[in-house]
Amino acid sequence: MDGITNQKEYVEKNARIVEEKIASVETLIQAGEDKMVVRAAFKELKQFVRTEYDTFHKKKYFGTYIFDCYHPLVEGIHTSALGETRVNATVENIREAVQEAHEVLENWRANVNDKQ
Repeated sequence: MDGITNQKEYVEKNARIVEEKIASVETLIQAGEDKMVVRAAFKELKQFVRTEYDTFHKKKYFGTYIFDCYHPLVEGIHTSALGETRVNATVENIREAVQEAHEVLENWRANVNDKQ
């Protein structure tokens, strides 16, 4: 499957990447960084989530561990305020979008832990 040999490992690794990118944007906002720095980190987060969503939102992945476990995370974030917020938005709008993405991540983690 596209060079992915261990689906569970892939999901865990990429979920950590999403979490780190969310935390990075949150940290920059809390530190009062310049809006251009915040926007750049936000753009990186959006691009990563969009790429993951586009990759796994395909019929060939239906019924796989990645689709069943990981796709709800990237789809949830992609369709949240994060997906709708433009990269040139105000820092306040970015903060709200990232906060919603963080909530999606926490809910996803809780659901994954419940299933295990």
